[in-house]
Amino acid sequence: MRDTPPHLFEVGEAERLLPEISEILIKLRKLWHQMEHIEEHRKRKFQARYTGGERIPEDYFLAFINFRRILYRLDEMGVLLRDLRDGVVDFPTLRHGEIVYFCWREGEAQILYWHDAVQGFSGRRPIEEF
Repeated sequence: MRDTPPHLFEVGEAERLLPEISEILIKLRKLWHQMEHIEEHRKRKFQARYTGGERIPEDYFLAFINFRRILYRLDEMGVLLRDLRDGVVDFPTLRHGEIVYFCWREGEAQILYWHDAVQGFSGRRPIEEF
C-alpha cells in the first residue's frame, strides 16, 4: 500500500502503539472469521447450483471493506502486519544505516526482539543486541 519511504520507529514510540495494535488485531480477526463464516455458508448454499455468477453477499462485502480500512490504518501508522493468526507485527527502524525491524508478537508485554529484512521472524534477536 505504501509507496513512500517507511516511517522509522524508536522502540519507545513503537511500544506506545502496542495497546492500539492489540485492539486492531482483535478487530481484524473478528472480521476475518466473519468473512470465513459467510463464505462457508455461501458455499454450502450454492454448492448444488453454483454457476460462478453469484453476487458477493452484502455482509461479506461490508466485512471486507472494514477489514481493508483497518489494514490501511496500520499502513498509515507505518506498522507491518506479518501474521494475523499469531499477531506478529513489525516496526521499521534503522540500525547501522540499514532498515531492520522491531518485532512484536501479541501477548508480549513490550518489544523484546528485532530482526533484519532477510531472516524475518525466525531470525529474531533480543532487543538488547540492538
